Amino acid sequence: MDLLSTLIGSRARADLLVVMFGAPPRRLGMRALARAAKRSHQALERHLRRLVEAGVIRATVSDGRTTYEPDLAAPAAREIAALVRQTRGRIPLIRRALIALRTPTLAWALPSSRPEGTRHLDLVILSAAPKSLVRVQLADLVARDCQVHCMSVREWVTRLDKGDVDLRRLRRARKLWIRGSWEELLAAERGVIESKRLLQRVTANWQEELSDDWDDQWDPFQPFLAASR
Repeated sequence: MDLLSTLIGSRARADLLVVMFGAPPRRLGMRALARAAKRSHQALERHLRRLVEAGVIRATVSDGRTTYEPDLAAPAAREIAALVRQTRGRIPLIRRALIALRTPTLAWALPSSRPEGTRHLDLVILSAAPKSLVRVQLADLVARDCQVHCMSVREWVTRLDKGDVDLRRLRRARKLWIRGSWEELLAAERGVIESKRLLQRVTANWQEELSDDWDDQWDPFQPFLAASR
């Protein structure tokens, strides 16, 4: 089932939105737009006209030729772009692969800050599942331009406490959530921190004396002997 088509109510309109909002902003003429959407321009004209009227796509006429581009200054257009990313392409495929792990998992993506020509996308996955299993699940879904950071929440918190610069950037940057939310990330971090503090309090207050002295008056087998008589 194509979730975007179900939500929009039209497969042709959904394909049009994917072309306009699923890639870096660009101006396209009607014929180029139709080729990218793999639709006839007649099938797209009515939907395109309504989206222009709604103010989420901008039409520009130059030298008698009309081109179209997403108007990302409009709040609704930004929401449409987020919806397209969440319902088409690699993001929903990665989400389904992580759900198949059957363990609580947080995951988000963000643009890489590395120099051009290296990695262009960071994918962060916090899961109790083995790292090898996570990588197997994502083997056919993650492109070469994506760097995967996979670890448990405990490792994540420990490395943040030690001042890991890369992880602090991954935590601070604006995220495209694949599974979970900012609130769930805070709750998971808080759970690890509180469990560490509890352990520290317990060990700090541990005053019970351990002894190897044997009590000559105590017979551990006495209850069994009495019961057998």
